[in-house]
Amino acid sequence: MPEIGEINGVRIFFYSNEGALEGLPRVFATKGDAEAEFLISQDVPPITLLKRSQGFEGEELRPIQEHIKTMAEEIAHAWNHLFC
Repeated sequence: MPEIGEINGVRIFFYSNEGALEGLPRVFATKGDAEAEFLISQDVPPITLLKRSQGFEGEELRPIQEHIKTMAEEIAHAWNHLFC
C-alpha cells in the first residue's frame, strides 16, 4: 500500500489494489483503531471529500483533510500513474 505521509501520528495512504475500482481516488487515514476514507475529485483544483470515518473526532479530521487537500494534485497524479 503506497504511503502518502503522516500527520500527528496518523498514517495516510491508499491501497495498491484500489485501481480496479471505478470512481475517484480514495485515500485512507489510520491511527490505532480509527480510520477515515477520503475521496479526491478530478476537478482542478481537486476537492477532498470525507467519505466515512470511524473512531476519529471532528477536530482530528480537519487537519488530516487539510493535509490531504494540500497534496491532492500529487496524490491524484500518483493514483493515475499506478492505475490508469
